[in-house]
Amino acid sequence: MASCPSCHIGKLLVRIKHKEFRDGAIGARGTPDSDTIHELVCSNCCGKFAAENEGASIWPLIEKDLEAFQQPKKKPKTCHACHNDSLKDHATSLPSDDDDWGPVGGYSRHENERTRYLYCTDCLAVVYITQQPST
Repeated sequence: MASCPSCHIGKLLVRIKHKEFRDGAIGARGTPDSDTIHELVCSNCCGKFAAENEGASIWPLIEKDLEAFQQPKKKPKTCHACHNDSLKDHATSLPSDDDDWGPVGGYSRHENERTRYLYCTDCLAVVYITQQPST
């Protein structure tokens, strides 16, 4: 949550770009849809800035923050970092996801090994863990 270099009042929020599925060659695997970092936008003056990791997938960044996350006692309605209410549910990815991915998709047999969490779509902060993996 860096301050805006222009107005020095607002905070820089992440704008996400959704990359669509790309088909592979006949008989080869394509690439699945992905959410990537597109740019940074000031919450006050709406200035746009280039992101340091533009084009990078948001999931490794979020999951890195998940490792050190301290669970609050109560499920929040807004983000603790940027105070916006743009929270979204997601599950951690697994190394086996690349092997299981197919054009049809569907329920993964490894779903019980995932951590489900809420994250802020504006600043990519993890907000709350909704489900831990069963062991």
